Formats: sequence, C-alpha cells, structure tokens
Amino acid sequence: MQKCIKLLVFFSLVALAFSVKAASEWGPNTPGAALTISQTESGTYTLKGKNLPRTLSYTLWIKTFNGVFPAYDQEFYVDYSGELKSRGEWPILLKNLQINVPFNDFLDGEPLEFGLISTDDSVQAIAKITPNPIADEDRGCSFSMELAAADGISFIAKGAGFIPGERVEVVSKSAHEVVNSSFVVPDSGSFIGTVLPSVSGVETALASHTMKASHCEISVDYRWRDLNYR
Repeated sequence: MQKCIKLLVFFSLVALAFSVKAASEWGPNTPGAALTISQTESGTYTLKGKNLPRTLSYTLWIKTFNGVFPAYDQEFYVDYSGELKSRGEWPILLKNLQINVPFNDFLDGEPLEFGLISTDDSVQAIAKITPNPIADEDRGCSFSMELAAADGISFIAKGAGFIPGERVEVVSKSAHEVVNSSFVVPDSGSFIGTVLPSVSGVETALASHTMKASHCEISVDYRWRDLNYR
C-alpha cells in the first residue's frame, strides 16, 4: 500500500533567497492540463495532476507574495498508470503527498498557489486555495474577497448570484468608521471591484461588509494589515 507523506510548507521572507522562478513566469494552465487541490479530513491538502504529457518531468512550485519557490525536492513524472510519481530512492505519488499549510502564516484573504511545471517550461498546471478565506453564501448569492498585495490593505471583491438590476444595500465597517452605500447589480448578476478598508491613522483593524438584497444577505468579517504577520 502506498503510504502518505506529509509535507509541512514553511513560508517566510527567507524563501526569497531560494526562489529561482520569477513570478512573471507564472501563467495560466496549458490547454488541457490541470492541477486539482482538495482538503482532507485532517486539514491537509492533496494535489492531483491531469492530462500531463508522459515524456516530461515536472517540478512542484508554490507561489505566495514572497515569491515563487520549489515545494518538493524531487521531480515528478507520469508513471505507467498515469499517476504522477516523484523520482528518487523513495518515490511518492503526488496524490499521496499531504501538504500541511500553516494557516497562521497567511493574512485573511491571502491566496496560495501551487504550480506543477515541466522542467522545460512547456507545460504548467496551476491550482489556488485561500487558507483564511473571506467569503459568505446565502440562498444562491455568494461573495468573496482576495488580498491583492502583500500590503494587506487592498482586496479584490467578487459577487455572484444576485438579481440583475436590483439595488443592494451595503454597510461597511472598519475600525471606528461606518459607511452606508448601495449599488445596482449588473445584468450578469455578478460583480467585481476593489475594496480598500484602511483608515487614516489606524495601522490595523477589524473590518466587515454586510450586503442586503431582496432574497439574500451576505456578511464577511476580516482583519486588514495584521501587524503580527511576518
């Protein structure tokens, strides 16, 4: 029976010194190639590659705001069964490599990306998770925020499942400030925008957004620019 290997991934500024792949080289999936990620009952993550050419070798990379660096010290190849297996004296199937993510090392809404990239850079498959998501769903409506930069104060907000043309009331709170606003849902029923929750004279604070529509109510809470981080 193939044993599971647990990989504890450390994220710190030190990782910059070992980064050998520029963030600009990190692109979309090669057509047809895919990397899926799922969370186990124990809280670890597992990866599985699909539709990757057998003739190539692959490296598993991790991308954070600190840079892009290798996540595993062995290359992978596609074995006779179609599974990705590491090279070396003690080979491991990629699907049995359990990745333990230190959630405290990530800001609210900060993304973490995994990339399985061929050693000749001709094929790549990317998967993304958010260890500490800012998201909510209610009766078909969904809303999420992703941190856009390491400054901890700029977010990309996305919403879907709202009624086109409907006006949605929004209450936003950050530190001691409260802002009431509203917007009209586009014809697509979805929207995307930028959220900048920082408050003058405040270094870090809790914030929240509550959206009320006719058939749903969304509410998220998060902290921006956590000074205890890194």
